Amino acid sequence: MMTAMAQASGHSVAHDPSQRVVVTGLGAITPLGSSVAQFWDGIVAGRSGLGPITRFRSADYPCRIVGEVPDFDPHHTMDAKDAKRMARASQFAVAAAREALADAGFTDAAPPPEDAGVLLGLGNGSFPDLEAMARTMIEKGGMRINPFSMPIILANMAAAQVAMQCGLRGYSNTVITACAAGTQRHIRAAQTR
Repeated sequence: MMTAMAQASGHSVAHDPSQRVVVTGLGAITPLGSSVAQFWDGIVAGRSGLGPITRFRSADYPCRIVGEVPDFDPHHTMDAKDAKRMARASQFAVAAAREALADAGFTDAAPPPEDAGVLLGLGNGSFPDLEAMARTMIEKGGMRINPFSMPIILANMAAAQVAMQCGLRGYSNTVITACAAGTQRHIRAAQTR
């Protein structure tokens, strides 16, 4: 889940126990749905977001169950050209960030660009895009690789895309620590001013 948090443009890591992190808006792209409302309804109803793998051939794998995001269309939240130049994970981040900004009340105007930034927690980068890039290089040669492949596969590009797509020019960073990333992102937000 993404959270929209406005912050001061200067930043430091000094800890002030009186400083609080306030979650002002929520956004979610999950296996239970592509909005906070769909996500929450799924949780309350006790639905599982797990199911069979559909995005790639999985017959050779011992486990064929995954939590895929169904029915996500990036064109609902960004134009086709921008979506094509992003990994699916970045598309999720941008869509969730836009929902979080709207939930925080920034529907008509974003916060002052220099006063708002992005702190994103991720488990990893874009493995499907990395695999596609490697496959193209092996099968067709290096000159046939998509020129956007490197910026697409970098794990910090999801935060960069959120910043660019939402016009946020404050502090931007990505915490990449697998399952702990969300918690560590909130800790980092509390330390950042």
